Amino acid sequence: FMLPFIAYYPKKPKVITLDRQLLVASLGHPRLYRIFGSALAIIIRKVLQNVNVVITDNNTLRYYKKMYPVVDKKAVVLPTSFVNMETFKPMDKSRVRKEFGLPLDEKIVIFIGRIDKEKNVDFLVRSFAYVARKYSNSRLLLVGSGASLDYRNSLKELLHRLELTNVTFMGVIPHLKIPKILNCADVLALCSLSEGSPTVVREALACGIPVVTTNVG
Repeated sequence: FMLPFIAYYPKKPKVITLDRQLLVASLGHPRLYRIFGSALAIIIRKVLQNVNVVITDNNTLRYYKKMYPVVDKKAVVLPTSFVNMETFKPMDKSRVRKEFGLPLDEKIVIFIGRIDKEKNVDFLVRSFAYVARKYSNSRLLLVGSGASLDYRNSLKELLHRLELTNVTFMGVIPHLKIPKILNCADVLALCSLSEGSPTVVREALACGIPVVTTNVG
């Protein structure tokens, strides 16, 4: 996306935010990455050489400095998210569960994010299978959508193989309702293979919901 601005507006200052595109591409599209990964790396190098400021987080900066040392002189590390504490706050669990049609006696694990390989949702489903066998009144809520239809279908096949009937795909929920669906849960689970500084972790904690997550960001 930045290449046209570099080509047509070479003298204008350029600012970008930086995520780990190479890692995302390799996880989400491994076959295409094997073919086009080298070209993508060259494009990223070209962009980083020609932008003035790179806004990122510490973890992503460390990731890129190994491959592109030039990014160090241009980087500005800023918080990548914030939480409105007036919106994200503890709520009456029985009231919000009734609103979403969720049983009051269930123990609910919730995931909120993109349903894709980078978020490692298949690992979460396999992990939840152990929970479900021990606690019959448990449920996993998957909130969000993903770009890969194949990955979503693979999750449904996994649920069928594991004979899990207490996993619910909630789809996309409007952001204004996220505080309520978070308050329905007993715990938020985030099993990502890569993260910067995920907003949903802060949002869950602001609602008083414990978080179990991988140490990757």
